[in-house]
Amino acid sequence: MKDFVSVIIPFYNDGEYIQESVNSVLNQTYSNIEIIIVDDGSDDANSIKILNQIEFPNLKKIRIAHHGPSAARNKAIEICNGEWILPLDADDTIESTYIAKAVYIMKTNSNMGIVYCLADQFGEAKGPWQLPQFNMGKMLLNNIIFVTALFRKKDWDKIGGFDETFEHGIEDYDFWLSILGLGRNVYQIPECLFHYRIKKKSRNKNIGNSMDLLKGYFAIIQNKHRNLYIENFDQFANEIRNAFIEEQYKCKTLHTKYKIKKYISKLKRKIINLIIRKQR
Repeated sequence: MKDFVSVIIPFYNDGEYIQESVNSVLNQTYSNIEIIIVDDGSDDANSIKILNQIEFPNLKKIRIAHHGPSAARNKAIEICNGEWILPLDADDTIESTYIAKAVYIMKTNSNMGIVYCLADQFGEAKGPWQLPQFNMGKMLLNNIIFVTALFRKKDWDKIGGFDETFEHGIEDYDFWLSILGLGRNVYQIPECLFHYRIKKKSRNKNIGNSMDLLKGYFAIIQNKHRNLYIENFDQFANEIRNAFIEEQYKCKTLHTKYKIKKYISKLKRKIINLIIRKQR
């Protein structure tokens, strides 16, 4: 539906926070909005009760077996009416002007693919979320766009949605790289309009240096986005050098630090080999 925004909220036992998240959407200055909450197989009775009590116009609620946020988002987007999509986790919130400002950017640039903003953290940790300003090299090294960013449903169709085989928080990274692979532009609104809740058991807090995450990054480069890395190899290699210089890959143990350096070295060799083969 033209000029319509679908806000997609995966829900898994987040009854304590869901109303706050929903209220932040209902308070938007932009009016053409629907909310789709996908209960991703919650098993907490109180959370299910709270979710069942939430009712208002332009709300859809669906329930699926527990398969994680990628499957939940895809299921909601399949049935949504929006021209644009904004994912929002059930424990996070957005400022009242976020959607209006993001839609304006989309409407004034036909090749815009991703619109996001500055953000902060609240809950167990507080303060600005210190993500670097977007550039392709930094993005190829690590995900610097949070999932609560506006994108076009037609781009979701083109790339086949969120890859449900990815776990460990990497599914949104893969999704953004897929949109960048379409040649789309990225814009960051220079205002703090998104609030990311840090919980004691926040998924991204617990997996920051896990080897599974690093293996996921390697799979993204090797299997899914090879051409994007080849086309932007100089920027990517420069950011790898900067990462070592600035000691961004700090770890709790020397053993883990050695393993990470080994993976990064392997990754660099892989990309260089791809470039050599491409040039032959």
